[in-house]
Amino acid sequence: MANREELCREIFELNEQIRVQSFALVGPKAFPPDLTMRQLHVLLAAAASESVTVHQVAEALEISAPTASGLVDRLADKGLVTKVEDSADRRVRHVQLTPDGEQIISQLDSAYDRLLGDMLDLLEDDELAAYRDGSNLMLSMIERARANQGG
Repeated sequence: MANREELCREIFELNEQIRVQSFALVGPKAFPPDLTMRQLHVLLAAAASESVTVHQVAEALEISAPTASGLVDRLADKGLVTKVEDSADRRVRHVQLTPDGEQIISQLDSAYDRLLGDMLDLLEDDELAAYRDGSNLMLSMIERARANQGG
């Protein structure tokens, strides 16, 4: 059996191949052509929470607050988000998706669901079970990593 370092290298290589092959399969059309990757990350952050602030977006993306604010402003100009003043602190702005922003997130989710559905249709029952087990392992790893962040 391969040693731990070799197994980890293989996992990284496989994940890169999965990413490249998936992108080749669905193509760039799954992403809105006028959005940068950073803008897309802001949309995803706004979609993940009903009340994310510009400061929280900056922390999540590991960028400065002025950079995050600029990204949010550009998305607001495109009609994808709104900035809402905090009722308790007028300096704080919350980022909320507009219906158009929600539609983009929905389209991205739909593209992923279609890709996954197409791939799952190709699997035999035992392969589906193995994929499920791998997915459960990934969720468990994420939970463990999040627990380690807190303590």
